Amino acid sequence: MYQQNATLFETNWTLTAQLDTTSAHSTLAQKALGQSCLELENVKKKEEPQKSVKLHAQFVTLPELEEDFNKVEVEHCEKEQAEAERQGKKKADDKACMAQIVHDIHRKTFHAPSIFCCKDDYMALAGALETICL
Repeated sequence: MYQQNATLFETNWTLTAQLDTTSAHSTLAQKALGQSCLELENVKKKEEPQKSVKLHAQFVTLPELEEDFNKVEVEHCEKEQAEAERQGKKKADDKACMAQIVHDIHRKTFHAPSIFCCKDDYMALAGALETICL
């Protein structure tokens, strides 16, 4: 009987130790899971694009200042329009330049290094060498 009691106490002690170990592991896993969820939430918040809100406001000005305000507004609109035109022209010029480089890659004969006078010539040469190596 004494032997059975000792065995039961030893088994009880072993099971209690295992339960404590399991509890500690589950606590650590729960903390790690909570930290992971927090980090995931932070990443999701960063990935969401921030929506910009345009405020439509109307300024009340003195009648004496209204003319100056309108002049500034017209100048601002003209500058924006000029910038848009300049960007469109730049895009068209870049497109034409790339078309010329592609044409030079396939058609141009490279004789001497002295013919390289601008960046486009070097890009055409690099493209020609790339097509040769492939």
